[in-house]
Amino acid sequence: MKKLFVVKGVFAADEDAAAAKRREIAERLKRGEDVNVTASGQVVQPNDSQAEMGKTLKAPEGKLATDTFVCDTCGCRMMLKILGDKTHCRADGCNGTMRRV
Repeated sequence: MKKLFVVKGVFAADEDAAAAKRREIAERLKRGEDVNVTASGQVVQPNDSQAEMGKTLKAPEGKLATDTFVCDTCGCRMMLKILGDKTHCRADGCNGTMRRV
């Protein structure tokens, strides 16, 4: 049987880098900047050749907007990322409707 040894902290560093990249993309989207991402996950400028050729992913306008929703039944407030003005309540045991405020 072969043993596999993993250097302590190697995976944590990769996860931290990925989390930092996700935060960077989220902040850019919140500021209204265009964010183009290649198939390999690299963020490129809108005038990059890959972006101009349509070989990148781009979030649709308003798709990642975060808004506050309040439940009609339990009064729970949540920040959600959805397009509609209402959705089902995500609080445990509540079957209410949450509406954008």
